[in-house]
Amino acid sequence: MKTQTPHSDPHRPFSLRRRVAVTAITAACALLLAPVTSALAQTQAYPSKPVRIIVPSSPGGSLDVVARIIALKLGEVWKQSVIVENKPGANFAIGASYVAKSPPDGYTLLYAHDGAMAMNPVLYPKLSYDPVTELTAVGRVVDLPLVLYAGKSVPFKTIGEFVQAVRANPGKYNHASGGTATMMSSELFKAIANVEYADVPYKGGGPAVLAVAAGEADFTFADPGSAAALLQTERIRPLATASAKRLRTHPNLPTFAEVVPAYNSASWSGLHAPAGTPPAIVHKINADLKTVLAMPDVRTRLDELGVEVNYSTAEELNLQIRADIQKWAKLVKEKNIAVP
Repeated sequence: MKTQTPHSDPHRPFSLRRRVAVTAITAACALLLAPVTSALAQTQAYPSKPVRIIVPSSPGGSLDVVARIIALKLGEVWKQSVIVENKPGANFAIGASYVAKSPPDGYTLLYAHDGAMAMNPVLYPKLSYDPVTELTAVGRVVDLPLVLYAGKSVPFKTIGEFVQAVRANPGKYNHASGGTATMMSSELFKAIANVEYADVPYKGGGPAVLAVAAGEADFTFADPGSAAALLQTERIRPLATASAKRLRTHPNLPTFAEVVPAYNSASWSGLHAPAGTPPAIVHKINADLKTVLAMPDVRTRLDELGVEVNYSTAEELNLQIRADIQKWAKLVKEKNIAVP
């Protein structure tokens, strides 16, 4: 009688053939699950050391103040230090480029507005960073309504008087530009109202407002947060908001549209990370950002600054950046807007 060896018995439980098959399946499952396990471990461990938020403007402006409010609360949630560092210059390009070239590990973030993310790429063909390919959105934080502030020594005290003055005296007055967003708002106003005045660049909204208060410049487009402290001194006065409707926090302030119907402009700001940052970390930061923005004391503080909470997911902000780049590119081409 012919006998079968143990290895040739197809009915023998856990034969070598089955063991090899089970081992292969186990190994394949482990390979498939490895990225998920790794991402979960990254999320659970993050952050395990201090996080830096880079603000590409000078201290004192709304970007800086909002970033510090958010950093403080994220630090409490994470039980880690969250440090705000100012890297102003080159219309936000220095700070944005620094983050774009940083390791994509979630420990160096950028807090910037649409001037850095959607306007710079349109205005500067040799920009030192690409907001689409070198940075990724984490989440929108607030909307920044823009207000026209004038110094106390200028002759115009209302938006109507301002429009009349700049139309009657082309080139006489000068605008303190706090960056790309305010410059674009100013250039858009020039094109629509058919007026002309000089633009003087400053390293952020805070320094621009200070220049107007000191009499170095006649007026500036700035968000209420950048002007809040100086507004109490009566060295500057608000004339109108560039938003499409009156501000909830300043209901008596008229809009530009009440005098120049076709004109309105606004801005937003948000958190960004270097491209390649693990999605699990991006989503964790976004989720914790949402938690922070829902805190009553944070809402109260941001209301006092005159900015409006407008949280978004990372995916929504990435889409908005791309749409805004197309919008501003179209405007620049139609109005033939160029940087000085």
